[in-house]
Amino acid sequence: MLIPSNGSIDSVSYFSGIPSNFSIPRAYYLCYNYELNSDKTDIIGAYLFKWFNESLIEVTERNAFIGHSSIITFKQVELPEDRDKTEKDLYRILYFIKGTGILDKNDFTVWAQQRSNFYFMKKWFDDVFSAERESLLSQGLIYSSENKSKNPFIGSYNDYIPSSDLNNEAIQLAGLQKYFKDHKLVSNISSIDADLFGNYLIIAQLLGVARGLRDDFNAVGLNLLDTSKLTSLSILFKYWLNLHELLHYHESDEDRRRRELDPFNLQDL
Repeated sequence: MLIPSNGSIDSVSYFSGIPSNFSIPRAYYLCYNYELNSDKTDIIGAYLFKWFNESLIEVTERNAFIGHSSIITFKQVELPEDRDKTEKDLYRILYFIKGTGILDKNDFTVWAQQRSNFYFMKKWFDDVFSAERESLLSQGLIYSSENKSKNPFIGSYNDYIPSSDLNNEAIQLAGLQKYFKDHKLVSNISSIDADLFGNYLIIAQLLGVARGLRDDFNAVGLNLLDTSKLTSLSILFKYWLNLHELLHYHESDEDRRRRELDPFNLQDL
C-alpha cells in the first residue's frame, strides 16, 4: 500500500507536461497506488501505443476471402536488451500468441478467451508491480513500514511511503489526468506536436481516460498526423479495447469486487 506523504492529491492544478522521470512501469505503479486508475490491464494498451510510436509494430490492412481485415505485425522477435524485463516479456507474449508475430482480431479473441491466459497475464501485472516497487525501494524513492492489520486473517502488512519527489510525480500525473478530463487537450491544440501527442496517448491510457476521450484525441490527431497513421492508431485502439474486454470477462465476481473495493490488494499481503 502506497501512502501519499503529504496528504490527499484530490485538489491539484492542471499539469500539461510529461511527468518527471516518466516511464510506463513507474506511472502505472503510481496511477494504481494513488487511485488514479484501478484497472491494471490498461498498461497493455500503453505499451502497444509506445511500440507503435517506435515502429516496433505496424498496423496494416489485408485482403481476405470475406473482405478486408486489419493485422498487427510485431516486427522483431525480441526487444533490445536495454528494455526492462517486464516490457520484453509482454512483447514476447504477444508476439507468440500465434507464433508468427502477425495477429488479427480473431487471434487476440481466441487467445484471451482461454481462462489460463487471463491468469498468465494476471501474473505479468503482478510482476510489473513487484519489479517497480523493488526499483523504487533500491533508489530510496519509497520505504516500507510494517503495520498490523485489524483483520486477524491478514496479520501484518507493509505500507510503502513515497519520497516527496515521487509524491510530486504522482501529483503531476493527477494534474495531467485533470487536464485531459476537462478537455484542455483540444483547447490547447496549437501547443501540441506529434511527439507530445504520442506521449499523451500513452499516459492517458495509463490514467484510464483514453477510452472516454477518443473524440479529443482524434481531433488533435487530425491536426498532426497523416490519415494512414491516424487510421492505424484507431485500429490499434480497437484491438486493445477488444483485448481489454476479453481479459475482464474472465474476472470472477470476487475478483472484480476486490479490484473495486481493495485497490491496494491488501488481502494479498
